Amino acid sequence: MGDLHDPATPYPWARALAGDLAAGVLLGWNGEGHTSYMQGSSCVDGYVDAYLVSLRAPRSGTVCA
Repeated sequence: MGDLHDPATPYPWARALAGDLAAGVLLGWNGEGHTSYMQGSSCVDGYVDAYLVSLRAPRSGTVCA
């Protein structure tokens, strides 16, 4: 998970980490701050919940508005 406007860990860092992982999947959020889950995006929350409940990951590179 990477926030496009995260002042602490820039999105390019998240993209690089996902690329370094053998099974890395990157879900982005076009939002502010350092966290994304439970911050008001039903898109982010839906993808995270689906992964936590059934291990269904989004397509890598998906960005929630």
